Amino acid sequence: MSMGVQTLAALIQIASYILLAELARRLMAGTDWRDMGAVAFWALLLFGLAGTLTSGLLLWLHAVDAGLGRDLRLLAKLSRLPLGWFTDSNATAVRQIIDEDAGRLHYRVIRRGNQTFRPFPEREPA
Repeated sequence: MSMGVQTLAALIQIASYILLAELARRLMAGTDWRDMGAVAFWALLLFGLAGTLTSGLLLWLHAVDAGLGRDLRLLAKLSRLPLGWFTDSNATAVRQIIDEDAGRLHYRVIRRGNQTFRPFPEREPA
């Protein structure tokens, strides 16, 4: 579902850029300002719609990520560890299990699908 919403937002952004190009063409041709109002209105409306869709999608994906992190990552891993592991391990090992796994899961849930439509995608954390 998230890829569909992101695809729709990307197509809406492309349409708004096409409208901006049409606005620039009309401006260069010397068209009166009153004749360009509708094109400018639709371009701005489409930009706002694409931004709203993308923002709403990222908000929803962060909520999903938080739920997954709570349900899967910490409780499952930490509940399987013997109590002696916490006393034998240093803080760095505990941090690695919690923080680095959280970063990997966050990237896979939120960033990977969103990277499809970016010209310079981020690298997946190691």
